[in-house]
Amino acid sequence: MNSVLPYDYEVEYLESSGTQWIDTGIAASVNKTFMLRMMFTNNSSTTQVFFGIWFTTETPKPQKQAYIKSNNTLVINGLNVCSAYSNQAITSNTKFDIYLSSYSTTATNASLYLFARNVDSGSVSGINNMRLYRMIVRNTYNVEKYIIPVVKNGIPCLYDKIGDEFYYNQGTGDFIAGPRV
Repeated sequence: MNSVLPYDYEVEYLESSGTQWIDTGIAASVNKTFMLRMMFTNNSSTTQVFFGIWFTTETPKPQKQAYIKSNNTLVINGLNVCSAYSNQAITSNTKFDIYLSSYSTTATNASLYLFARNVDSGSVSGINNMRLYRMIVRNTYNVEKYIIPVVKNGIPCLYDKIGDEFYYNQGTGDFIAGPRV
């Protein structure tokens, strides 16, 4: 049986040049596990967020974020790190996998962002230069999303193989598509 793909082709990664980001629509709830394969492409003197949500106006302040500080140290808030990278230096142009699980009892329906951080349910901060190779989201028992980089109608984007859903750039400019797989 020959199945037709809903996109033009799969690529190795989706790369942000520092102005692109994606609203995943994934609520920052409890009992979620995230696996991201990624690479930072630029050492920066500023905080580089690759995944998260951060509230400054709510009490308690829900924070679920993972970012690289200006000294290239990985910082995690509101998530358990299931890999060995916490508080270790992450150098640019090195591909790595990170496993995070949501443990906070403070949940929100606001969406987690990729390549940036959702601040106060709508603003964006910490957009960075990175490549995303894939992201897998699990609830307690099942894989909910298996997100891969693709090109659809000539536009680099992410595709959820389970939910048959596309995620497009919400920022400015265009994502860079990696080589065809």
